[in-house]
Amino acid sequence: MAMRLRSAWRAGYQPAMQRVRSGELGWTRIDDLHRLILDGILPTFGLGDLGDEERQHLNGVWHRLDPWPDTVAGLTRLKTRFTLCTLSNGNLGLLADSQARRASLGLHSVGGSFPGLQARPGHLPRRGRHLDADPGEVMLVAAHQDDLDAARACGLATAYIERPLEFGAAQ
Repeated sequence: MAMRLRSAWRAGYQPAMQRVRSGELGWTRIDDLHRLILDGILPTFGLGDLGDEERQHLNGVWHRLDPWPDTVAGLTRLKTRFTLCTLSNGNLGLLADSQARRASLGLHSVGGSFPGLQARPGHLPRRGRHLDADPGEVMLVAAHQDDLDAARACGLATAYIERPLEFGAAQ
């Protein structure tokens, strides 16, 4: 059941983000989107009676994710030559917990989502300028083809990382 719940939860992400992109929902923290999705699917799994404290703990799983086994070593090598930062829809608290505190990724910067700068395709070049870099000097490395397509459309270089077990990875 845990794998089915995880899959249903992740499958709700793009529809929830589309609600934000379309303006149906205003800017919404990813933690709150995750909770909205979770609340919607729990009854399907017979868990509709979970209390708020249990739901909050379950929703916090996104803050407690471990990195892929090769990530820390790879980033450590890369950061000797390049500036590394996150481009994420995640709110800063989520990114600080998952990437800095839990995973100790050692990034130069954590760039999350906040009002006025959501991770929409048109905002990718603007985010590069926050690093004092032109879009052509920025490379987006990702396991999601839609993110890479959006980055390429904005003039960013891209690199695909194969993660066969990652939801949304190319099959």
